[in-house]
Amino acid sequence: MKQIIVSATLLIAIVAKAQVSKIPLGKIVHLESSSKLSTKVNMMGQEMEIPATTTLMVDLVPKSIDANTLNTGVTLRKVFGSSSMMGQEMTFSSDDKSVASIPQAAELMKNLNKEEDVALEDGKIKGKANVGMSGLPTNAELAKMVFLTLGAANIKEGYKWTEEISNDGSKTNTIYTVTKVTATEIEVTATTNMKVEGTVQQMGMDVKQNLTGTTTSVRVYDAATAILKADATKTEMSGTVLAMGNEAPVSISTITTTTVK
Repeated sequence: MKQIIVSATLLIAIVAKAQVSKIPLGKIVHLESSSKLSTKVNMMGQEMEIPATTTLMVDLVPKSIDANTLNTGVTLRKVFGSSSMMGQEMTFSSDDKSVASIPQAAELMKNLNKEEDVALEDGKIKGKANVGMSGLPTNAELAKMVFLTLGAANIKEGYKWTEEISNDGSKTNTIYTVTKVTATEIEVTATTNMKVEGTVQQMGMDVKQNLTGTTTSVRVYDAATAILKADATKTEMSGTVLAMGNEAPVSISTITTTTVK
C-alpha cells in the first residue's frame, strides 16, 4: 500500500511539472505594457480630470524549475509616459537621468536595470507578495502574468484557482478561470477585488489613498510554451485621497494592454 501511495504522489508531481517544463529556460521574454489612466478628483465641489499614460518595457528570464516551482528574473528596462493637469502637459522617460529627481518617478528609477528574483507555483506567486501601490504592477505580478505555471491536468476549460495578497492594510483577492483551450492557445480570465490603503508620491506631495475596486484581465498564452502572448486589463477604483490636509473623492479608470516578444 505504501508503494502505491508513493507511486501516485510521484505521478502527480510529474504531471504537475509537465506544463511548467514547457517554459524554455534561459529564453529572455521581452514585455511591453501600456496603460491609459483617467483620474477624476472632486475638490471643493469642482471635478478635475487627470489623464495619463505609462509604458513599461520589462525583460523576464525563466532560470530554473524546482519540482513544480518556476524561478525567474524580472528586470525593468524602461518606463515612459505623460500626464496632463490644469492645462499643463508633463512627460517623463527613464532614458532621461534627470527624471530621478522627480519624487513620483524616483521609486521607479531606483529599480531600473536591477533584476528581481520571483518564484511561481500553481499559477500563483510563491512566498511573500506585495500589493502594488503606485498603480503599476509589481515585478512579481508581471512574472505571474507572463508565465502560466499550472499543472498539465488543470489546463482545461472551467478550471479555477484563487490567490490572496495582503500587506500594510492593502489586499487583493483574485479568481482565475481557464476560459478557453485550443491546440495552440490557452485563455485565462482573472477577476480581482482590491482594497488599497497607503501613501504614495504624486506631483511632489504625499498622498494618502483609501481605494476599493475591481480588475478584469483576459490573458492568452501560447499552448506550446505556456508564455503569455497578450493581455487586456480593465481596472475601476474609487474612494478618497488625502493631500495637504484636504480629503477628496476620487475615481480611477485604467485600460492596460500587454504584449510579449
